Amino acid sequence: MDSHNLVMKTNPDGTREHTHLENYQEWCTSTDTLQMNEFEIASLSKVKRLEYEIAEEILLDSQSRVRGLIITRGSDGVSGYSKTEKKLFSEKFLDLDKHDIRAIENRQFADTTGCGDVFAASFFLDYSKNNDFIKSLYFANRTASRKTSIEGIHELHKLK
Repeated sequence: MDSHNLVMKTNPDGTREHTHLENYQEWCTSTDTLQMNEFEIASLSKVKRLEYEIAEEILLDSQSRVRGLIITRGSDGVSGYSKTEKKLFSEKFLDLDKHDIRAIENRQFADTTGCGDVFAASFFLDYSKNNDFIKSLYFANRTASRKTSIEGIHELHKLK
């Protein structure tokens, strides 16, 4: 799930701005993977919270089905949080792993329009094939980088 439209509000003059999401825990824990950008996670909660705290809340909630949380950061890359079962002595517990992936610079840079959507679609495609969260993050990151060489969204077919 991409949370973009859930945390954007349209003002009477047509401008859009980030806003918090009432009951965000309910929305965010009812999917397999969740994607948002760094501004969206910062405005998700009415109360200012650290990104890691929100990731813990979403991924480690006992009722949560979420296996991964993706934070896109534009030219600063992407972070993926995943929950992993770990063992310390004889005790098993769930913990978070954070995977930071740098953006890939594109020498033929033209435009960033649609990069988040291309990232989401690429992640979903790869993840549905291999069920590997980290591998799919890298695939989506490469594909979104390639998209920056295309002006607008009308020639996305060139991404084959």
